[in-house]
This record gives sequence, C-alpha cells and structure tokens, in this order.
Amino acid sequence: DGGMNVVSDSLREPPRFKPAPPRFPPATQTRAGFGDRFYFSFGAPVDLADVDPKDKDACEEVYQKLKGDVEGEINWLLEARVRDPNRDFITRQLKERVMNLDPQPKEVKAGPLKGNFIRSCGRRAPSFPLE
Repeated sequence: DGGMNVVSDSLREPPRFKPAPPRFPPATQTRAGFGDRFYFSFGAPVDLADVDPKDKDACEEVYQKLKGDVEGEINWLLEARVRDPNRDFITRQLKERVMNLDPQPKEVKAGPLKGNFIRSCGRRAPSFPLE
C-alpha cells in the first residue's frame, strides 16, 4: 500500500524520556555523595626488621599494634571528614571558582606550552588544619 512500516511510524516523533533524578546526590557537610573529598592517611612507617617471622608471640604483638594504629587512623579520618569546612561540594566549587579568578595570566616555564600564557586554575579550597 506504499505506507510506512511499523518502525517508521514510531520514528515520526522523537522518543520522550521522563527525567530521572541523579542517584548520587552532591556531597554536603553531613552526607557523602557526588564530589565528596577523599580522606586518606598513611600513618607512621613500621619497621619489621627486628621481628622474627617464626616468633608467633612477636608477630601477634606487632599485628595487634598495627591493627590499633589503623583503626585509630580510620577514626581520625572519619572525624576529620565531619570537621572539614570545605566538604560541601557546591560550596567548595564556588569557593574554588572565586579563588581562581586571576586577572593576570601566568607564563608557562617548561614543557610543550613553554613561553605561552595561561590563567591559573590550580588553586583548591584548603583543607582543615591538621591537629
């Protein structure tokens, strides 16, 4: 009959999709989310040179100390995350944009862009003071 087939009929109007809210909301001061900072700490180095790997008591002692140290670092990081004044994603982004409004371009000193001028965008919202 010269008419359109079923697929062509369905393409007369573009498909419509219902907007979906983001599954991962932006991070805020009290809630993890998109754009949250990563908090990490390496702790103190551990010297195992004097520990005999065949001495089970010495190994258990070192293990318990390391376990306590790691748990202490994790607890400190969890507390630090709550105290971080720049954790809120939107506020931090705004602060970084304002901090990077630099009217004076900087000259690139090395690399393939050497001699060119760019506007700096490397300043980030500061972290909280370490105690």
